[in-house]
Formats: sequence, structure tokens, C-alpha cells
Amino acid sequence: MQPDELTPEAFGRAALAAHHLDSGCDLTYDGRWAVVDVAGRRDRSADARFDWPDDLEDPLAFGNQRVNSVAGADLRRGPGRVAVDADVTAFTQLGCHWPRLDQSHGAEPAIDSYLDCRFLFAHDPIVTDEPNGAMDRCYRPPMRVRRRLLSLSLILVVAVGSGCANAARTDPASAAEVAAIETTLQTARDALVAGDVPGFMKEWTDSGLQDVFYESGNAFVGNTGYYLAAKQYRLGAATSAPVVLGDSAAVVAPLYFRLVGPVRKFSLVKQGGIWVIDGAELASTQVTDTTAIGVAFKESSIRFETTAPINGDIALQVRNPTARTHQLNILTAPPDQDVVAFFEDPESAPPVPEGRSMPEGFDFVGGVVGIEPGMTVTVLMYDVLPPGRYVLFCNEEDNAGGGPHSMRGEYLEFTIR
Repeated sequence: MQPDELTPEAFGRAALAAHHLDSGCDLTYDGRWAVVDVAGRRDRSADARFDWPDDLEDPLAFGNQRVNSVAGADLRRGPGRVAVDADVTAFTQLGCHWPRLDQSHGAEPAIDSYLDCRFLFAHDPIVTDEPNGAMDRCYRPPMRVRRRLLSLSLILVVAVGSGCANAARTDPASAAEVAAIETTLQTARDALVAGDVPGFMKEWTDSGLQDVFYESGNAFVGNTGYYLAAKQYRLGAATSAPVVLGDSAAVVAPLYFRLVGPVRKFSLVKQGGIWVIDGAELASTQVTDTTAIGVAFKESSIRFETTAPINGDIALQVRNPTARTHQLNILTAPPDQDVVAFFEDPESAPPVPEGRSMPEGFDFVGGVVGIEPGMTVTVLMYDVLPPGRYVLFCNEEDNAGGGPHSMRGEYLEFTIR
């Protein structure tokens, strides 16, 4: 039979390799999928930096590695399975590689500068390896992709915004919880004013008492309870609103012993639906209604960082830049007493009368212990210091022994007029 002769038709361009229209040949096949290097060497082989899908987690892949993202590679998961045309800077689908053999090359899709290389959730700019020098260019994904990304961005914005709001929540949304916390603190204040030891202990956990007073249970009743019953403790007003996170909360307030009130950050927990105090740590706060006096520990001394106070309406900002733990105690001293001999030569100090802890004319005003290295503590005064001679001193003892720090010069006197 005579075969039919077809009408010849001229190619619009050079013929392609016979397999080019087979999308399965667009990727170098070795039994796995790999990202195609379409913008670097253009050898259509896997890029060494993306050799295996697991390697996509490598931080080298997160920058602009001159790999055209139209390959569908999600750099945080795995490569896409859609063949691409190395010369087309747009998303490509199967069957849309090149013009037919009877069609000329069309113009490359226009580059949309709309996104200006900052498209939300976009990969690094597409790179085209042109002979006259590579230029980074942006692309605009198809409408369906942009819609999906926009929906995802809105979801993430709402989720992140909600998460940040919860993380920073100081519980203004729960006025009842804040009121319950204030009730616990006020009950503790009232117990101190009344000298009610059991009533005060009821507002604390045992671990909280141990944390702040270094004793709990019967030991607390027999020691700290003595001073509490003598009404020598006071709990001051909170310096800010409570911060509530679930069943835990924190509030900053001074705890006074006699006249001296170091500021503390109190921790509270909810037990059986009731807020109780579970501990406290020394803290600092801004002083606005009185004169703040800076005090700093040195290796073997205490120094004012500002001028020495002469007015009794003061607060102390105590700083410990040393490598040792310190105390800051305050006492009054008689005008004729040799303070140096009192601290550094106890043998020559005046005798201590029976029933007192200090010689005649000396009186303990209050203090704070456990000032750790690097810590700054705000110390408030319950009332204006009356005129007199005062001494700041550290009674901390190092583990190596050698007596209190005051014996080595850690004391500082000042006079209130």
C-alpha cells in the first residue's frame, strides 16, 4: 500500500530532544526526588546543597542559593514534584513546558514588581542566570496561591496576636481574681497589725514561710512569731497591680521589720480556690515620692553612690556589684560612741545590758539579708527617720569564717538632722 504523504510544516524553532515533553524526564532520576538547579548551572541535576530532602533543613538552604523556587521546593519540607522550565519565571504545570514544535518561543512572562521582593511568606527572589549578569527578580504567584497565602497570613496574625495577649496578660480581664489576691494580702496585713500569728500563717504556705522567714510551723511560731506578736512587722501596699497567670500570681510590695522595708516580689498560688502566699524574693522598684539614696557594697566597705542623706524622708537603692552575699542593717548609735571600735574591736565595746541585744544607746532599726551578687534591692522606710546618728553595716559571715563583714570595715555612718 502506498503510504499517505503529509503536508510538511516548518518548525517555528529548533527541534527539542525527543523526551522533553515527557515530564518524568525533567528531573534527574535515581530513585528519588530532588530539587532541580534551574538557575545556577542549568545542568538539570540535583543541587549538592539539596541532595536529599532531609538536607533541606540545613541552614545553608535558607538563603538565596540561586535555586529557582518555581521548582516547587518548599525549603522547610521537601521538593515539589512538578517539572519546570528553566527559562520561565512563574509557576509551571505539567504539559505547559514549551510551545509546540510549530510555534515560536513566546515572550517571557512579565515580571511583576508589585511585591518588590518582599511578598509575605515568599521565598528568596528568583534568580535568572542571564549571560549579561545575573539579576535577582521577584515573581507574583498565581491568584489561587496568593489567596491561600493571604488566608494563612490572616490566621497566623490572629493566632500570634492572641498568643501575645495571653503571654502578657496581667489579668485585667479577671477583676475577681485580682480582688481575691488583694483580699489575701489585706488579710495578711490585718493579721500583722493585730499581732495575730495564726491568722498571718493561714495566708501562707509552709514553703512560703520558709522562703521568706527561714522557718515554718512551730519554729516560726517560737521565733519570728515573737516579733510578729509584738507588731514589729508590717506589709506595705503593693507598688503595682498583681500579675496573674493561671493559678499563680505575683505582686510587688515592701515587707517592713520595724522601720526598714525591703521591697519583695511575692509569689502566690491558688490552693482549693483560695490564693495564698508561696514565697518572695528581693526586688527593686522606682522611687518617686521620696529621696532615693544609692548605696553600694565594695569588697570591704559600704559607700553612698550619692550624697549622704541628711533628711529622714529617704529610700535606699542598694546595689551589690561584688562576688559575695551581703546584708544591709541599720542601727542608731549614741553621739559619743566610737563606731570604729564598736565594729572592729568588740572587746572594747560597751557592755550589753540584760534583756537587750545591743549596748545602751544603740538600737536596731531594721535590715535586709540575702543580697546576692549582682542584685539591686529597694529599701523603703515605714516612716521618716527621726534625727540622730545612724550606721549602715553588714553582718554577713563568709563560710570561711573570720567574723562578720562589719569587722573588716563594712559599715557606714550618716546623720539625720
